[in-house]
Amino acid sequence: MFGKKKKEKEKRVKRPSGVGYIFVATVAAVIGICFFSYGNKSLDTLALTIGIIVAVAGALFAAFTIADKHRGFVFGMKIVVAVAMLVAGIATIITRRYVIDILINLLGLIIIIDGSFKFNAAANARRRRTAVFWILLVCSVALITLGFLSIAYIKSVYILGVAMIIEAFINIVSAFYMPSVLQRTE
Repeated sequence: MFGKKKKEKEKRVKRPSGVGYIFVATVAAVIGICFFSYGNKSLDTLALTIGIIVAVAGALFAAFTIADKHRGFVFGMKIVVAVAMLVAGIATIITRRYVIDILINLLGLIIIIDGSFKFNAAANARRRRTAVFWILLVCSVALITLGFLSIAYIKSVYILGVAMIIEAFINIVSAFYMPSVLQRTE
């Protein structure tokens, strides 16, 4: 009985589609092109946007907390968080140059982590003997290398732009590679 129900449940499980990969590829391509087109201005604008959003969110959080009728420990903690958000947003707006360095390091770290996941996908593609193996392997090694370069040596937006465009390419390949893998495993 349990085996039959399990098989029925497995049949009902919805297989993932490539829509998520295509969405992430589009966002990564747009970010990469912006990094190429606008250079350091794109990160300056990003830091300014983050600062404004955090400051406004802190102010709105404080306003909604004050408007609430309940007072107590939770009220005090909410006010502390709201003030911290407001201060962090204003500090981000004022010290954008330092925030840009942090953003470069953070994006480099994200690229390294994502490149590692793509390297794992390349290993899985190799085990399944698909032709996509080489594309995923070369691109994942390039991503990991560019991520390390952006963190350790070269603080350049253009390296991040190249990495984001490679990321977009890998996601497009993965979107079309995934259905063929799912068909082979069934």
